[in-house]
Parts: sequence; structure tokens; C-alpha cells
Amino acid sequence: MLLNDVDSQVVEYVPSEGLSAHRYRKGFCRFCQLHYRTKGLDNPFVHLTNVSVQRHGGRYNQSHGGKWSLSSLEMFLRGTRGSASAARLRQDLKNLVAHSLTAVAPSMMSDRHCFELYGYDVLLDEQLRPWLLEVNASPSLTASTRADALLKQALVDDVLRLVAPSGKPPARAERKGEVVRRKGDGERRRGEREERGSPWDKGGEGERRDEGM
Repeated sequence: MLLNDVDSQVVEYVPSEGLSAHRYRKGFCRFCQLHYRTKGLDNPFVHLTNVSVQRHGGRYNQSHGGKWSLSSLEMFLRGTRGSASAARLRQDLKNLVAHSLTAVAPSMMSDRHCFELYGYDVLLDEQLRPWLLEVNASPSLTASTRADALLKQALVDDVLRLVAPSGKPPARAERKGEVVRRKGDGERRRGEREERGSPWDKGGEGERRDEGM
């Protein structure tokens, strides 16, 4: 999707603990610094949103780093496309995460003593449909701006609180049960309510599975 005539890309974070995954709500959207053109396909400053590429261009902005927070992107979409479109995109991103992890679940290691943080790179088309570009294991937590540093510091804190709320890995008997997913009803662990103000989404389409996503 082009915003102000420049290419953009959404980056999200998804920690996976065994076969239970949670989508972090505080991702960001990256932008290219030059207007999109079909000519000059070899120009990385037009087509590649990576900071490692864009920072070498003459129009790179050091203060915001060519990034919006997901909340800023959603606010922009509510104003230009309507609240329903923004809400639909939010749900589509949840579903994208759920379906991608379901596809590889049989080959993933499930161990209560470990977890993995994934970085999702997603491209939005003009109809706001999300297209998965790649999933990075252990994505870079290097910060390029102050806002970036605050986001990633909060991410690390929230991930550690999620996987070890008491400061240590939970015993198997302390687990709250399997994740239950229902169409249109999000996702919950049995006997667990989703906390208000939580930075995590646990939604997605699908049927009940005994080991989560």
C-alpha cells in the first residue's frame, strides 16, 4: 500500500511459548523515503523499507526513522478509510499470525522451558489486505530512534512478564490449560479472561486445537 505516494511495510512481534502464541499490539510501519515509481526497480530507496537500507539515503529522517507506530497507522486509516476498515485490518493481521503458525505447528518444538520471539514483515495492498513477506526468528531489537527504543524496551519487558510472570518458568501443573480458539470469539486459555489493557492479542479464526496455535 502506498501512503503519501511512498511504499510502506508493517512489522509485528509475536512471541511463541511452546505452541501458544500472542500478537504484540505495538508494532510499527516502515516507509521508503522516495516516491514509488515502477521505473527504476533497482533503486532500493524506493522499494526497500529496511532501516539498514534507508539510512544511507539523502532523505532519511533521523528523528522518526521513517516509521509510524501501529496506533498511528490505525488512526490514519480510520480517518481515510473508516473505522470498519481499520478494525477489519486488525482482525486480518490476527488471522494471518494464527494461520501461519498453524501451518508450521507440526514441525515446531513445544517445550515449556523455552520461547521464541518472531518478527512478522507484512505488506498491505490497496484494499488493506495483508500479505506475509517473511517471519524472522529472534528479530533485531536494535533501536534507530527514541520512539523505537521505547517500543522495544516495552516489548522485552512485556515478553518476559508473559513467559515468566513470577520471574521463573512455571511448572507444568501451573499451566492454565490449552488455548481454545473459536470463530469470531478470539482466543482464550480455559479459565482465563483476557486482561484489560493487555499489550497482547490472542485472536484468530479457526476451531479448537488442544495445543493452541
